[in-house]
Amino acid sequence: MLSMLALAACGDDGVDGPTACEVGPDIVSAATSRLISNQPRCTVDDECVAVWLTARCTGYELDLCPAIVHREAAPRWDAKQICRDIDRASVPSDIACTEQAACAETGPPVCRSGRCVGSIDP
Repeated sequence: MLSMLALAACGDDGVDGPTACEVGPDIVSAATSRLISNQPRCTVDDECVAVWLTARCTGYELDLCPAIVHREAAPRWDAKQICRDIDRASVPSDIACTEQAACAETGPPVCRSGRCVGSIDP
């Protein structure tokens, strides 16, 4: 899966402490790692799903490319928990960020050699 990220921030209100824009990327990276790590091996295509990596948090919005994962791993992506983690780790701010990706088509999820992938992945 090919993706390009764009992170846009607006404003600088001189707050004392980390903003959602500053802590968001690391929290999202950790959540993405939890989603894709230690997945069960698939045996059939029906076990594979696409999970859209989105979250709409106060001061931080995320819209990334989908991850192709085993359906048992899909509940690990918890946008509400990601927002709670960002809120806990940041201070209120007028700064707002949006993280977006331009995604290449991967095709429907399939099982290949025990791993869930997009059907047009190499």
